[in-house]
Amino acid sequence: MTICQASDHGETGVGCLTRNRDAIADYLDAVRAGDRADAVAEAPASS
Repeated sequence: MTICQASDHGETGVGCLTRNRDAIADYLDAVRAGDRADAVAEAPASS
C-alpha cells in the first residue's frame, strides 16, 4: 500500500466515523426534544 492509498483509506474511515457521529447526535437531539416518532423511525433495526 502506498502512502497515497493509506491516506485515502484513512480519509474514508474518518468520513464514515463523522457521518455516524452526526447521525447519532441527530438521533439523540430528536429523542431529547420529545420527537420520539421520528427518532424511532430512523433508528437502525436491532438484531
